[in-house]
Amino acid sequence: MGDPGLRPSREAVTIPVLGPCETGMHLAAMLGHRFSVLTVMRRLRASFENTAAVAGLSTKLASVRSVDIPVLELEEDLDRTKAMLIKEGIRAVEEEAPRRSSSAAPA
Repeated sequence: MGDPGLRPSREAVTIPVLGPCETGMHLAAMLGHRFSVLTVMRRLRASFENTAAVAGLSTKLASVRSVDIPVLELEEDLDRTKAMLIKEGIRAVEEEAPRRSSSAAPA
């Protein structure tokens, strides 16, 4: 879910061009205090962090997490893929929630 070609596309046309990654991050930032990104490849972490920074969302990005399943193997066992993504998503919520509440300003 990256946005390859988003910047050059925006330079080439005069109409709005949206990418799924940046758009999804903005939507997640509007819906929650912070958000995490789940991906299948650890090597994409820097790319997601950069996308968040360019979009002005670094402070909203809680984490980038991966399950490290090679892309060509994603559909070999969909139940396993789903289970691993769900498990990592739950871990993100459990591990990031304490950080959010400890850094929140008193009411």
